[in-house]
Amino acid sequence: MLTMRMESGREAKFYRLTRKGRAQLETEAASWQRLTGAVGLIAKPGWPTNRVLKM
Repeated sequence: MLTMRMESGREAKFYRLTRKGRAQLETEAASWQRLTGAVGLIAKPGWPTNRVLKM
């Protein structure tokens, strides 16, 4: 952790990711990308009306 005093007089703390933390972040980011990609496919304009069967 690195602590610095900012121009405003407040302290700011900066952290570094560990190797394990970076691997976890990459895993979760990839999972999030898959989820948002799937939601994007579903949320296209005209969906679901273009897929609903007319009765």
